[in-house]
Amino acid sequence: MTPPTFARLPLHIRTLNAGGLNIPKHRTRLLWELSSSRTSVAMIQETHFKLGSEQALKDRRFPSVYFASHPLGKKAGVAILFSQGTPFVVLDQKTDPEGRYLFVKGQINSQIYTFATIYAPISRHRIFITKTLRLLANVSEGLLILGGDLNASLDPSMDTSRRRSAITYPCI
Repeated sequence: MTPPTFARLPLHIRTLNAGGLNIPKHRTRLLWELSSSRTSVAMIQETHFKLGSEQALKDRRFPSVYFASHPLGKKAGVAILFSQGTPFVVLDQKTDPEGRYLFVKGQINSQIYTFATIYAPISRHRIFITKTLRLLANVSEGLLILGGDLNASLDPSMDTSRRRSAITYPCI
């Protein structure tokens, strides 16, 4: 499929932790906020959707939606949404069976992108992040856009009250 023409406007990309989207009011508020801020691509963590109920997030303003949900529902879950004005043509996607990451590779005009959203677990950060980033390195192509909630302090002196962290990430 040939992607539609697209004026070379900048992509407005947002990543956010939704903290659960099972309540209709939360979905409505999120979609309104994304639309009013002219978001082109949204990478969302903690959707908490049950398998099969993810399409509740699909909207005329964001018709292209990709999900990874936890099989037991109402925990974890990530999504990537593309706005109506973003002519994204999907080429491939990789989803985590536990709803912790989602990689979507596609094309906007002639540029290939890999959009990745990650929601890291609180425990076993280092193992999860190292494994996930290695997997991403093997599947990504074109321009890589990574967003997510790593549940980690990247700069403990700025991001923690004790100004230290037991977790370090040489892989990031």
